[in-house]
Amino acid sequence: SATRRALTNYGIMAWGARGDPVQLVNSIYKEINMAIGVIAKLKIQEGKNSEFEGIFQELAAAVRANEAGNNFYALHKSRSDPQLYIVLEQYVDQAALDAHGKTDHFRSGGAKMGPCMGGAPEIEVMDAV
Repeated sequence: SATRRALTNYGIMAWGARGDPVQLVNSIYKEINMAIGVIAKLKIQEGKNSEFEGIFQELAAAVRANEAGNNFYALHKSRSDPQLYIVLEQYVDQAALDAHGKTDHFRSGGAKMGPCMGGAPEIEVMDAV
């Protein structure tokens, strides 16, 4: 795990070898703080909002129940455009994000959402700081 690796690399013995305790803490923090954020903008066809929201609720429940590497997976609806939805996601690391995209529930949920979509999603992937 990242924590074990950080403790091995910067453990108690490293205090003397590395010198500055602030630098040590910052190094450990950078090593274990590898969360990945995702913002997905989804445009939904008019008249398909309820269907889309129901499908997303099922998908979100499956993500929460089956993906230990997911910190949150939340749907938001734009106040200015009733056909625009924003999904806010966070994963503990890149491996958890990669695993999410390979799950059966993600693939089947995506297939169910397809007929509701009003265009290709816009996806932004970010690193936590």
